[in-house]
Amino acid sequence: MGFSWPTLVWRRLANIDRWVQKVSKGRWALIGRVDNSLVLTTVGRRSGRARSSPLVYVRDQDALIIVGTNFGQRNHPSWSANLMAHPTATVLMKGRSFTVDAEPVIDEQARSHAWGLMTRHWSGYAAYAERSGREIRIFRLIPRKE
Repeated sequence: MGFSWPTLVWRRLANIDRWVQKVSKGRWALIGRVDNSLVLTTVGRRSGRARSSPLVYVRDQDALIIVGTNFGQRNHPSWSANLMAHPTATVLMKGRSFTVDAEPVIDEQARSHAWGLMTRHWSGYAAYAERSGREIRIFRLIPRKE
């Protein structure tokens, strides 16, 4: 299944966005100042190297919810496979960096709740899920008490 041209453009701009967010310590993205964006740094499941991905999140009590839509592609995003292999990651957002423990959201009621939060934030996720033809991975990122 093909991609819409905006999706293809955004995929190409993701590297620039990652750099902008890193330099601004998570305060800015290509689209401007963001209040719901973070940079997730995972350990590569094969390489063992740090891999960073700019993502949108929503808050849910003490956790951050993220989803692996991968712009509607058939395959899961690499960062989600990295989290499955190594559930400890680093989040950079709003000028601060902290360690999180990632939990896949598996329970149907919890998935429905988390998915509802994300799609209320941006309805485009529903189109990505439909286009992908797969179950979207959802994670709760729980900040460590340090």
